[in-house]
Amino acid sequence: NVPGLYLTERSAKPTPATMGLPPKFAKHWFAGRQTVPLNLCNYGIGTSLCHKIENQFLDPVTWTWFPENTLAGGPVAAGGCPPGRGRVGFDYGGSDCGLAYFGFREAIFLKPQN
Repeated sequence: NVPGLYLTERSAKPTPATMGLPPKFAKHWFAGRQTVPLNLCNYGIGTSLCHKIENQFLDPVTWTWFPENTLAGGPVAAGGCPPGRGRVGFDYGGSDCGLAYFGFREAIFLKPQN
């Protein structure tokens, strides 16, 4: 695992074109793109930073899939801050789950220069 910096949009929702796509389509979506899916760890860092600076979390009405964070047996991790909850929550769903309020967040990975 190479250390680096992940840059992602500070937006309330995941990438609009990915909303409703099941996690099993992540490889197809990101193939040939210069972005990668934001993973659970970097989402946690990003939403914490957003909350510290702007007093709001990412995904106030949506959820972000983390297609690279798959649990044993196939379920895929997701994160969001649903209304009324007041905090970030993490959950999981099937790789073929295509709910309209779930999507991927794109990130640009910057490797350190040697």
